[in-house]
Amino acid sequence: MNSIDQKIFPGQNSFPRTIQVRHVSQAHAGDACLHLQSGSASASVLPIGIAYHISSEGAIDFICLSNLHLVFVISFDRYHDDKPHPSTNFANLLLSRDDVGRRNEELEICLVGFSFPRTAIHVNHVTQRHVRGVDLSTLFSPNPREPWSPPKIVKERVHSSTNAWDISSLWLGDERMAERNTCLQAWLAVWYV
Repeated sequence: MNSIDQKIFPGQNSFPRTIQVRHVSQAHAGDACLHLQSGSASASVLPIGIAYHISSEGAIDFICLSNLHLVFVISFDRYHDDKPHPSTNFANLLLSRDDVGRRNEELEICLVGFSFPRTAIHVNHVTQRHVRGVDLSTLFSPNPREPWSPPKIVKERVHSSTNAWDISSLWLGDERMAERNTCLQAWLAVWYV
């Protein structure tokens, strides 16, 4: 899959209709991170969305990292060693740091996702790297013990006329649509800004 036609925001000119998708192995995760960070940002914070897919054996198959127009699908070997992922660029992105190769001293990288604590645990397990970011499910909720669902976040913070079912269906676990749905989860997380 080289692109995804998103239908979550149909007819809205401010949202791209097609999202580019690139596939890389875990060995090239650092290159993907550099590419996502190199895009121009109109604000001082560059959000990078993150989502993951778990295999039927319970291990991460792939992680999706996204900016507003591009998603990287980073695949992981079934049998990874217990050493930290070797890429400094990948580690810095997971920690929401951009110490190496910063192009704009004012730009801050911020990893964002839905149900971020669960994401951080699973990503840490496969990469052996610490993960830091913003949990959108509790960020806007008046009570952190009652996190908002992704459809509620998108309706309240991004676009009020979105179809809640289209967003909810991304989390239903349809294996035939796993890559597409996980890419869209990461991409949606970026639009809260």
